[in-house]
Amino acid sequence: MTKTIWTIVIVIVIVIVGFFLFYQQGAENGPAAPALETAQAPAAPEPEAAPAAPSYPPGAVVKVTDDGFSPASVQIKKGEAVTFVNESGRDVWPASAVHPTHGVYPEAGGCINSKFDACRGLKTGESWSFSFVVSGIWKYHNHLNPSDKGEINVIE
Repeated sequence: MTKTIWTIVIVIVIVIVGFFLFYQQGAENGPAAPALETAQAPAAPEPEAAPAAPSYPPGAVVKVTDDGFSPASVQIKKGEAVTFVNESGRDVWPASAVHPTHGVYPEAGGCINSKFDACRGLKTGESWSFSFVVSGIWKYHNHLNPSDKGEINVIE
């Protein structure tokens, strides 16, 4: 029976030594490394869309610059609009000729004598549109700087 006891003790010692060696080898190598992941660059931000061009009613666009109306003369069809866009560094007030009465365009209304009248100064970047329902050549001016003038030819 001593031989059996010695065999059991030797097996136990081998198991303990094996366990100890296995454990030591794992400790020397550190914990198992996690699986490598493919590094991906962060997604590039979406390019910013260019601001949409302003939408104006059918007709013509007249820009108001520091030099006056551009173009100063336009032609549109009856029922179309002219949009005045202030790109100057000052307020502008488009209105029917003649300064200061604004009474040449025959459609009554507006703030003085004619509907063709912005009735206020437009700040830089602002716009104002007016639809022409009467055919003819209609002169206009900047009420805040009457030497700035132009004309609109409204055809059938």
